[in-house]
Amino acid sequence: MVEFLQQYWLLILFAIAAVATLIYIAIKEPQRIKQWLVWACAQAELALGSGTGMLKLREVYDMFITQYPVFSKLIPFSLFQKWTEEALLVFKEWLESNATAQKMFIPQPQQGETNEEK
Repeated sequence: MVEFLQQYWLLILFAIAAVATLIYIAIKEPQRIKQWLVWACAQAELALGSGTGMLKLREVYDMFITQYPVFSKLIPFSLFQKWTEEALLVFKEWLESNATAQKMFIPQPQQGETNEEK
């Protein structure tokens, strides 16, 4: 056994490092992706407006494939959709609490126009 360890210690060390890296990525990357999804939902909202749910989901998924090509192959679409719904809730909460953002994302009526006319 000692002879085996002496002969393959470097390989064992690399294997441990690889496993530790994979564990780190598996823990940290989903949080980064979820944070990125909030931004992506905001971009899709700006580009497509409200009332275009499935179209926005497709837009966000296309951005996701570009931004995270490896994870887009590993994460099932159902999980991506769940994460996007969570990100959208975070975005809407942020939008409700931020007056400046509301001006950016919620169409304001033109002078002499009401919200009902739009």
